[in-house]
Amino acid sequence: PELLTYLKKWIKTYDNFVANNAICDEIDSCGILTECQQDHPLIYNIYKQRDMFRPQSQWLIGGDGWAYDIGQAGLDHILSKGENINILILDTEIYSNTGGQSSKASVAGQVTKFESLGKTRQKKELGATAMAYGDVYVASVSLGADYNQSVKAFKEAAEYPGTSVIMAYSPCIDWGIDTKDMADIQRVAVETGYWELYRYDPRLEMKGQNPMQLDSRRIKKPIKKYLESENRFRQLQRQHKERAEELQGSLEDWIVGRHDKLLRQSMDDLELLDFLKEQLGEDVSGDKILLLYGSETGNAAEFAQIVSADLQKRGIRVKAMACDDYDANDLYKEKTVIFLMATCGQGELPGNCKDMYQSLLNMEPGDIDL
Repeated sequence: PELLTYLKKWIKTYDNFVANNAICDEIDSCGILTECQQDHPLIYNIYKQRDMFRPQSQWLIGGDGWAYDIGQAGLDHILSKGENINILILDTEIYSNTGGQSSKASVAGQVTKFESLGKTRQKKELGATAMAYGDVYVASVSLGADYNQSVKAFKEAAEYPGTSVIMAYSPCIDWGIDTKDMADIQRVAVETGYWELYRYDPRLEMKGQNPMQLDSRRIKKPIKKYLESENRFRQLQRQHKERAEELQGSLEDWIVGRHDKLLRQSMDDLELLDFLKEQLGEDVSGDKILLLYGSETGNAAEFAQIVSADLQKRGIRVKAMACDDYDANDLYKEKTVIFLMATCGQGELPGNCKDMYQSLLNMEPGDIDL
């Protein structure tokens, strides 16, 4: 009877990744399956296959040549079915396994095989295509730029009871880079806005929240810094300077426009209203709290979200983000700012607040009227 009770719970929670895993923990800890394995052939069969008893996370893994080009129709078919399956796209922005040809993931101003004068069209927005279904979990990650965001995206995708897609920024040696610099390249790509970090979770919309979470909320460095670090862009600059300025200039405009679109998409109605008023030069009305956090392992970030949710329950408008996602020069615009910091190691500052800390140190008295 005890085993039957556990099995009924297991069946009821089969589609719930977290709850089902908890039931499996209970079954393992009490040892009931081991005790009853000889009671019936069916129970023994379950016991033999107990490694499959826990929720299974199924993943399809492919490159951008498959996802954006030759397998695009098949991928779209999977997205349209709504099945509980996860898809990981390793985006190298070229056909890496066939010699470095251009794909729909390649960007304007990039030199590839058979595109010696640089690609003229911008990259296809595969994330936007997936989000258009409304019930697909979509994330864009870059491990070297934000490890915690990547882990969170994979965890949320595995737990999501439907189709999920993760696009992972994947530097390639055909770009003319040294593989030892891959993590730095991923970091600079995000800092310059070349690669965006976001998570689109349809479950949030069911709770009355915005499903779009933009995790890279600010372009911190000019795109020139990124383009000059890779031969796929430098080659065009050396051989066809004027064409490089034209195509790579259009790339910069596209990057800024894409970031602005994602930023607006991630805002709630009131935040968007404030943003538009500011763009028009109008005064922003209403009191709100800015919650800035510094977090290396994610603890301070999670605590900031808890504090934010608690404040919102009290009817207080609040905006929470990492310190480095906010421009220190705009602090004078805020009425109330709360800093949440979790130091690491021997008291070092977390990586996502060092830029703001340095900016504040470099300011002269009177630079910000607080």
